[in-house]
Amino acid sequence: MQDIIKEKLHISWKLLAIIVLTIVMGAIIGYTGFVLHKGKFSLTDQLAYYRYDTSGEFGQFSVFMPSSANFVRENVDYTRYQLVNSLKENGIEEGTYEGRLYVDAYYGESELTVELDTGKSAKVKAKGVGGDYFYFHPLELVSGTYFTEDFLNDDYVLIDRECAWALFGATDVEGFWVNINGELYVIAGVYNRPDDELNKIAGNADSTIYMSYSAMDPEGKTPITCYEVVMPDPVKNFGLNMLNDKVFADVTSKAIVCNSKRYTWPSYWNVLQNKRARKMRVDEIAFPYWENIARDLEDRLSGYARVQWICMGILATVYVVSITAWIIKHKPDRESVERMEDWFGEKTRKK
Repeated sequence: MQDIIKEKLHISWKLLAIIVLTIVMGAIIGYTGFVLHKGKFSLTDQLAYYRYDTSGEFGQFSVFMPSSANFVRENVDYTRYQLVNSLKENGIEEGTYEGRLYVDAYYGESELTVELDTGKSAKVKAKGVGGDYFYFHPLELVSGTYFTEDFLNDDYVLIDRECAWALFGATDVEGFWVNINGELYVIAGVYNRPDDELNKIAGNADSTIYMSYSAMDPEGKTPITCYEVVMPDPVKNFGLNMLNDKVFADVTSKAIVCNSKRYTWPSYWNVLQNKRARKMRVDEIAFPYWENIARDLEDRLSGYARVQWICMGILATVYVVSITAWIIKHKPDRESVERMEDWFGEKTRKK
């Protein structure tokens, strides 16, 4: 009798240990899953594809190039032509999907001095943007509005809060005029540039104004170092291969990122496998601050993904070993196996 009680107690402790382990591992898996899901939707710069279409048939891509690639404004027109042509070759053209076939944006950088007729001035970093830039990068507006490539005039600028205070001592200054290189520009709005430590490290520490690329450089010779596009991506690697092999085939030095697939398990696995290579860059490409922030998030989330995989592996191993041990110990006879088969067959038929 005592032996039977001991045996039952021993089995109970094993079962209790499995239950406790399941609860602990399940809690960790659930928490890491929550962090991964929240992180995936935390950066607005990485979600242009999701704002455009939630069906999953469109992808978002960023093409980064060094200044030495000499990719300028006229190359954008050819890129758009190549993009439409390549999609058409694959049976995708206007009317295949609702809305526009693609949305794109690009920018080049310079340094300028913004002046007022009162004599006040501020040296700033300038981003000359084109396409639907603010669709990809919806900056937090303090006042005013964005401008787009479709505006009849390209004499609008967007300044940050720091620049507004330096020039006007206020932030509600949309509609005011500023002088840049002897030309007058209207302030379309004022935005809030984050000043946290991560943004500073990532390259977003300087006061920055946004203006039309054609206004910043009427001749169109300033190097464009980033081109972004939301486009059809119906099957795996469709968009990535098209951009790499067709649209940007002539640009030898480039880095193409699929933003819409970066916060997924396969992406986390690639990050963990290539951590050292990601930190050691030997090319001329300097990523913009939002890409540096996105890569930092990738690194952090890949750590959570690894913890989640380890917990899943532990649980799977425990269950497999426990079930195998039970089968070996009880050695079900042929009659028991047949009864189980009949039971499963009956349940299947009812369904």
